Amino acid sequence: MDLSVRDSAQLLKVSEKTIYRWVKQGSLPAYRVNEQYRFNRAELLEWATSQRLNVSADIFAEPDGDVSVVSLTEALK
Repeated sequence: MDLSVRDSAQLLKVSEKTIYRWVKQGSLPAYRVNEQYRFNRAELLEWATSQRLNVSADIFAEPDGDVSVVSLTEALK
């Protein structure tokens, strides 16, 4: 799912201005759709992890809004 600048800022717990700065610096992976920046949720999480940023738990939510928590036993089934 593609995320907007606003969504990404909320998930990374930073301002939208910070998101734009990171994109302009080439640090944050983003692409443009109709002159707007978009972010891939998985890439955003990977980048945040590599930067050791604390992220909102909402980044792990499924696109329909459910937070997916799977035990190891369930995952191995």
